[in-house]
Amino acid sequence: MFTYVISRNVNVRMLLHMIALYKKFGFFEEGRKRKAIKTDGEHKDLILMGRFSGV
Repeated sequence: MFTYVISRNVNVRMLLHMIALYKKFGFFEEGRKRKAIKTDGEHKDLILMGRFSGV
């Protein structure tokens, strides 16, 4: 499972490209934990990405 935390240094456009790239390589969004992390006084979502290993 891949976990990505949105940081303030990553803009939305870059995040969308990153998610699209992971999906291109067979990953899918397993879930999203809303407001799971608090940084700089803001709550951020935690995106959980997963991929089947084919085993």
